[in-house]
Amino acid sequence: MADPAVLTLENLAKRYRPDRPAVFEGLNLELRPGEYLAIMGESGVGKSTLLNLLAGLDRPDAGRVLIEGTDLATLDDDAITLLRRRAVGFVFQAFHVLPYLSVEQNVALPLELLRVAEPERSARTAEMLSAVGIAPLARRYARELSGGEVQRIAIARALVHRPRLVLADEPTGNLDPRSAAQTLALLRAQIKANCAAGILITHSRSAAETADRFEKELSKAEQQIELLRVRLAESANARADTQRQLEQSRLEGEVPTEEDLSVARRLRDRGWQLVREAWQQGAANHEWLAEFLAAFAPGSDLATSYAQAVERADQYADRLRREASRVATRAGLLAQRDALDRQIATITQQADAARTAQSALEQDWRTC
Repeated sequence: MADPAVLTLENLAKRYRPDRPAVFEGLNLELRPGEYLAIMGESGVGKSTLLNLLAGLDRPDAGRVLIEGTDLATLDDDAITLLRRRAVGFVFQAFHVLPYLSVEQNVALPLELLRVAEPERSARTAEMLSAVGIAPLARRYARELSGGEVQRIAIARALVHRPRLVLADEPTGNLDPRSAAQTLALLRAQIKANCAAGILITHSRSAAETADRFEKELSKAEQQIELLRVRLAESANARADTQRQLEQSRLEGEVPTEEDLSVARRLRDRGWQLVREAWQQGAANHEWLAEFLAAFAPGSDLATSYAQAVERADQYADRLRREASRVATRAGLLAQRDALDRQIATITQQADAARTAQSALEQDWRTC
């Protein structure tokens, strides 16, 4: 069963003057725990107007805003303030960190407003300072810190009371690129860690691309698994084809031994030459020739024996050479099959790891 929506918009509409076009209308949205949405657009398109409606700082002309099922239109200003204090966290472009309070006092402020008692208040404050990497700065003041460090204070303050909805309005607008990237990564990580729902208002595409990271990572994992599946199928097909070739290359009888191959080489490289030399010299009683003729053409006259011997030597050497070639081909096929087996095993391991990563992402999502 899916988690209930943290934020629901139903046919939301807002206009500032009856004779002017609506800033937006017919807007519908459901945002669940762990979801992080970016709303991107240039100045003047209604981003801040929408943020004010979501926070209950303004009223829509039509439609409803529901936070955890509570329709803001049914609440008076005091009730909306209490709901906002409990369930919503804000991160602003201008930080809005109080300069006369220390870092830890700024972060602890939402807990004090919610009347969270000690020692829980100090423990949660310290935990959040550590989470955003500014625990060593706890006793210092914002005026002594860099813009990136001050924005970390703002993120810690927005999340310390564990809100269900986090609204970030151009949180990196006053930061350098490096600090901006760190802030965006931190904001997303903390929203996810707290299983909150988040909305990032921005005009920056690079900032917007940090939102919905779960869906992008899951899609990436699925693409990787599909790629590995294709590679596995290709390797399996190649392995099957290699096996078929191996079946077709099976030798009849025994595989020639190294001694057989040596005989073939002797007949071709040395024996034939000696026979020719002996015949040319008329040396019919040449020892090697006699052995050769006795082995290949016993009982024949010398000329016939020579011709038969040479023919049989050629045939024997050619047969062994063909068999040797088939042995080499088969050895190559066996090596190729072994390589494919190793490749299939590697791809299978990679696919298992990708599926494990995908399951971890999905499990991480479900923990919200």
